[in-house]
Order: sequence, then C-alpha cells, then structure tokens
Amino acid sequence: SGLLESRHEPRHLVALQSQKKIPLSELKGKKVIAVSAIGNPKSFENMLAQLGAELVATLRLADHTGRAEEVRRWVDKNRRHADWIVMTEKDAMRWGSGGSLSLPSYALRMEMVFSEGEEHWRNLVALIKRLAHAR
Repeated sequence: SGLLESRHEPRHLVALQSQKKIPLSELKGKKVIAVSAIGNPKSFENMLAQLGAELVATLRLADHTGRAEEVRRWVDKNRRHADWIVMTEKDAMRWGSGGSLSLPSYALRMEMVFSEGEEHWRNLVALIKRLAHAR
C-alpha cells in the first residue's frame, strides 16, 4: 500500500443542453453511442456497460483530439438505433453543449475517491495553499 491511493467512480450524468443531473440508473437499457478522446476509452466503455447501457457504437479519438464538427458528422452517420450519446465530461467541455448533436447527449461525471491517504492529501493541499499565500 502506498502513501496515497484513489480511484474514479461515476456519480451521475449531466445533460449537455440543460446541465441537469441525471441518475446513473437512467442508463439501464438505453442504447448508447459512447464518444471519447481519452487515453483508455475501453475503461469508459466498460463502465457504461456495467451501468446497464447497451453500446451500439463507439467513437474513439486519440487523447485530447477531435473537433465538435467531426464528432457531429460521425454521430449523424452512426446513430443507428441509439437513444443517447454519452461522453466523458472532459470531452463534453471541449465539444460544446450538445445542441448540434442529433440525439440527447450526456457527460458522465466522475469523482475521485480516496481508498488510502486522504489525510496526507488534505495536509499537502493545505501546505501548498500556505506556501502560495506566503509570497
């Protein structure tokens, strides 16, 4: 065990147009297009499947790439019988509000959860704040 251990856990979905929080349980049985430009898209897709989504298509772009217009064109061509588009929150920030997408669009909100060392983390953050204000 290390000094600090954490993991990311899904919290809820965020509707891209309204910013409304949607419970993860709403994914169950939904036909979903998963869109991501992250280092490990398979883990994102697996998480959606574990939450009950049926993945009907996936768009995997290289980490930190992709333009909103490119995503919109791909979705238009590959929407099949999908109900929703779900993307990472990071990608949703880069690709806009979802207004130009042809299906209801959501971002998966994740949260970092400490399994060990949270006290060390809080002390480190407090030290950084003190040092930053000491200048």
